[in-house]
Amino acid sequence: MTYDRRTFLTTFGLSLSACALTTDIKPALADSAAGSSPTKTRLEEILAILSDTGIQDTPTLELTLPAVAENGAFVPITVASSLEEIERFVIYVAHNPNPLVAEIELSPTVLAFVSTQIKMAGSGEVVVLAKRGAAWLRNRRSVEVSIGGCGTG
Repeated sequence: MTYDRRTFLTTFGLSLSACALTTDIKPALADSAAGSSPTKTRLEEILAILSDTGIQDTPTLELTLPAVAENGAFVPITVASSLEEIERFVIYVAHNPNPLVAEIELSPTVLAFVSTQIKMAGSGEVVVLAKRGAAWLRNRRSVEVSIGGCGTG
């Protein structure tokens, strides 16, 4: 029995649809951390951490960003720390439609270093949090954006 292109694409499409209907897909922000309230979103948890007065502002959490970004769709960012036992980095941009830009979990055996590009809707402050044991560390920088990168400008 030979298959022509039309039969193959029909069979493949039906198989793909069946897989999609039987797979349980959960949005990343809908997952709650272990032990937290199921009604509390991850963004609400981060906002609670940001409003905590016990966060230490520290230069040992190195944040490298351009002072002026020509295009908000491609803002390079590097986060690094010489401190040991950094468990997690959180990148937050308040003026974005989705302010929780990234949350990166690190293994204790790796160097605390992340380099990526983020989107910014407009000029504003980029806040980076790092979790070390029970303490949260913070560093922030202001970035002026010429062209918004989140479809807002």
